[in-house]
Amino acid sequence: MRQAMDELGYRFERSSGTKMATRIIILIPIPSKCYVFRFAVTGKGESEIKPIYFDIYDKRLTQNTFVPVMEVSGYDETRQEMKEILNKLIEKLPRKPWDFNFAQKSAIGLLNADILRAKGDWARALG
Repeated sequence: MRQAMDELGYRFERSSGTKMATRIIILIPIPSKCYVFRFAVTGKGESEIKPIYFDIYDKRLTQNTFVPVMEVSGYDETRQEMKEILNKLIEKLPRKPWDFNFAQKSAIGLLNADILRAKGDWARALG
């Protein structure tokens, strides 16, 4: 994420914190905390933009499996900048963020909502 925004020339601040999530243990949802990296993008070069917030964290579903999650907020007026950052991020990743291999799908659950929604969520964000 940092490398993609640096290459595009965006100014940002990175912070970290925690986020509440739910994991399933023996079919009982258990609240847990996730360590979150937050990127607040405030401009590109000399120009200022309304801040766009990227929260990146791993949502641990079971003891051994997790789903990497990215939440984007604050992009109403700066939708084009958000798309530019996300497209650059996709170029930097080793695989498309919505393409889970069979081992990942099996570990997470073939019918897990995060897996089923991923491609549509990315299409809406980039569309």
